[in-house]
Amino acid sequence: MKYLFLLILLIVSAQLFSQNNIEFVENKGQWIDKALFKAEIEGGALWIEANTFTYDFVSQEDMDDVNRGWHGDNREEFIKTATIRHHVYKVAFIGANEDVVYTSKETLSKYNNYFIGNDPTKWAGKVPISKAVYANSLYTGIDIESYSKGGHLKYDLIVKPGADPSQIKMRYEGAAIKMANDDLVVDLSIGKVIEQAPIAYQIIDQERVAVLCNYRLEGDILQFDFPKGFNEDYPLIIDPELIFSTYSGSLAGNFGFTATYDDQGHLYGGGIVFSSGYPTTTGAFQTDFAASIDAGISKYTEDGTEQVFATYLGGSNEDNPHSLMVDSDNNLVVFGSTNSASFPTTTGAYDEEHNGDYDIYISKFNEDGSDLLASTFVGGSDADGRNNSLVLSHNYGDGARGEVFVAANDQIFIASCSNSDDLPTTNSSVQQGALDGCAFLFTPELDSMIFGTFIGGSEDDAAYSIKAEEGIIVLAGGTVSEGFPISSDAYNSTYNGGTCDGFVLTLDLNGNIIRSTYTGTDSYDQVYFVDFGTDNSIFVAGQTTGAFPVSSNVYSNDGGTQFLQEFNIDLSESLTSTVFGTGGGSTDISLTAFMIDICGHAYVSGFGSTSGLPITSDAFQSTSVSNDFYFIVFDTGFEDLLYATFFGGAQTSEHVDGGTSRFDDNGIIYQAVCVCGTDFPTTENAYSTGGSGGCNLGSIKMEFNLLGLNFQDQIEDTLFCENPPFIIPFEGAGELIANHYWNFGDGSTSNETDPIHEYSEAGFYEIEYIVMDSNSCFISDTAYYEIEIAQKEAFTFDYETTNPSPCSDTLKVDMAFTGTSADVISWDMGDGTFYFADTISHYYTEPGEYTVLLSATDTYCDHSDEFEQVFTLYDQSLAGELLIPNIFSPNRDFVNEYFKLYNTNGDDPLEVLNYYHVLIYDRWGKSVFESGETIKDWVWDGTIDGKDADEGVYFYIISYNNLCESSDLITISGYITLVR
Repeated sequence: MKYLFLLILLIVSAQLFSQNNIEFVENKGQWIDKALFKAEIEGGALWIEANTFTYDFVSQEDMDDVNRGWHGDNREEFIKTATIRHHVYKVAFIGANEDVVYTSKETLSKYNNYFIGNDPTKWAGKVPISKAVYANSLYTGIDIESYSKGGHLKYDLIVKPGADPSQIKMRYEGAAIKMANDDLVVDLSIGKVIEQAPIAYQIIDQERVAVLCNYRLEGDILQFDFPKGFNEDYPLIIDPELIFSTYSGSLAGNFGFTATYDDQGHLYGGGIVFSSGYPTTTGAFQTDFAASIDAGISKYTEDGTEQVFATYLGGSNEDNPHSLMVDSDNNLVVFGSTNSASFPTTTGAYDEEHNGDYDIYISKFNEDGSDLLASTFVGGSDADGRNNSLVLSHNYGDGARGEVFVAANDQIFIASCSNSDDLPTTNSSVQQGALDGCAFLFTPELDSMIFGTFIGGSEDDAAYSIKAEEGIIVLAGGTVSEGFPISSDAYNSTYNGGTCDGFVLTLDLNGNIIRSTYTGTDSYDQVYFVDFGTDNSIFVAGQTTGAFPVSSNVYSNDGGTQFLQEFNIDLSESLTSTVFGTGGGSTDISLTAFMIDICGHAYVSGFGSTSGLPITSDAFQSTSVSNDFYFIVFDTGFEDLLYATFFGGAQTSEHVDGGTSRFDDNGIIYQAVCVCGTDFPTTENAYSTGGSGGCNLGSIKMEFNLLGLNFQDQIEDTLFCENPPFIIPFEGAGELIANHYWNFGDGSTSNETDPIHEYSEAGFYEIEYIVMDSNSCFISDTAYYEIEIAQKEAFTFDYETTNPSPCSDTLKVDMAFTGTSADVISWDMGDGTFYFADTISHYYTEPGEYTVLLSATDTYCDHSDEFEQVFTLYDQSLAGELLIPNIFSPNRDFVNEYFKLYNTNGDDPLEVLNYYHVLIYDRWGKSVFESGETIKDWVWDGTIDGKDADEGVYFYIISYNNLCESSDLITISGYITLVR
């Protein structure tokens, strides 16, 4: 056993509850109009109206009694007499905006469906679920948001700048309130609710600033006081919190019944839900227990990490789901029993009216559960669909047995039982005992009964399981009738005596018995499941307390009280049979699922007194606290025990309250569980990893991997990002497989288990992998998948800098990412600036050293790289005045040797000059020096034609243009004295 996922889930308001998470369900017509949203909270429910919160709390003491009574020995009597106490109170926002509009926040992908009652206008599909609801302008300038935190209901009152929080007045109706240690206490008839002292705060300059806030209670009106005031220029958030003392963590109660699957591997779980509708009055009241039991159906993703949808199905009384199965379009068919006259039926259905007491119901949902495609009653004037026999109702939950089977053509088969002598049938069969088995075949649309028949003799009889294949229907169950209709040449044509016998029979498509047989001992025996074998045989699974026959060369446990048996198609011969169990004399487990796979392996699931049952060395769980689930798989012909394991918590009691679960054709169990405890094993990332108080629906999906070779499911298309040469490793099915064949898609092959192959170039390649093992059920298996080889591209970048302008003191940097295949580009410029583009231009204005970090990521190949470049901006301020000397001494002492310009700050003034020209004349007006074409060719060294000029006074004319001041040409003149 290699793969397992399990999820334990609590249906609440047709949703599955994840611990510490309150969810808000929108009203789409399924409830009274003034209810806008409903949230299941600890101990009850919250209804949100335009300007009122209505709380409906349920007595935890009564719910504990429900859990004990429903699971006790006197269940039927308990249901008739039990009541559940409620207490409802309202919090009305006095003076609030009556037209306030609530909107959902953080809407979830899952949704609820509601099919309650027989008024289609009250049905609703794809009802949104959100984590929070928000309303603008509950009061003028004051909004409200409701959400959960840490499993507690919270609501924030957001006072916008300038708004007056004294507008907020909350009147409590239907319960007494008082203050205790700054908290508000709401006294109910069934406990207390504590609203903790409020918290208020403001966000100022991105910091949370606490604001002192108190409750102020005057009579039944609650307000808020702010003794030290608050900053009215910023929003004020008032944050009360509800904590429900005296209530457990349990939300609406929920018991597990049935599970199935579809061809995509989704799991469907079904059970009963205890949830009430909108309370119309405040104060204490009570409801009849059975008036609040609906079927709850949920669908989960293949890996169990998310819920796809959840739906209610029911009427005003008790509605139980017994068995689930999908049709060829993945529409879900639900079979169960109901005593609700208002159970939803569809127009044109076979029977739209309730017939009395319990009726059988059959309903069909579309793939997403949002539409009730068809729904019908089947029944007579007495109880139908319920096994109320004191003899045949042997195990806990047997009262809700029976099975739906959907054939390949989508026709719907039902196996059940009836107390009604006026049950509708299509052949001449009549009721003979107080309880008879019955079988039906319906059209896919549930608008017509193809056949209906009683199955039984003069005493109690019940049909539990039904399958159909190639025009033959096989049915199995239990009987106390010596006169049960048995074929004369049957394997066992005579009643064996004892408490009861099992029976197996085949029917034609008109509901007529073809062949039939008893099976059992002179003690207690019943058949609970039936399936076809791969070689035109019939397999059954049941219970016995007698000396049930055991074939030679099979695996068995001495005195085992669970049996498996294979018949030929004529039911005239038992081909093989065996027993398993502890050998303690009484039955160990109640069977919940059974299947024969394509290899002939037999799979069994059940719950009960599991301690001491056989397990294998690779068991998922090797110890049991007795009340656990148990999964066991036998080899072909029952020759060996292939796998067996316990499943359950160390403290938790696991069971189901009736109904069937299923194995799929690949040997995967889809098992519903009723979990009464908190340590039931769950998997990482399961939709809900912990239940709360009471009993909750759990769902198990476990694969046993016993079919043989099945490598396809282990391979996914693969991406390889490499640099040449492209060397790719492949992983096969392991050394235990005898033969391997690889085709790498480029003309090369290999027979290695885990080959390594070199590709010459990048691209897409289709891989064929074949494994062969003559010792397995599936001798060979072929997997096809595609790989992509992508070359890692080199990440590079380029940059240019523009030197700082002497007038602006600014450094400009131009940078570009020049690599390829990068999905994310990030530039950290080292001064707190970030860019996310291929090319950028950036300016530095403050002197300093800056390290630029470029981060490039190729998300396709999961490849990242970083580059750094350092830039420095020096302090180049040219502030100061232009100085012209009036004397210089070119005497070669290296002091004051030249006639040139200076700046008062010591910088070279020529750096800021765009144009510069110098003319120097002697005292007779003769030109002795003229600057050259370049701006730096201007210095006079005191020579004329290479000879030292005479000492004396000279006249200069200087023309220049200053970049940082003006574009106009400036001319100045003056005298300079040359001395030696």
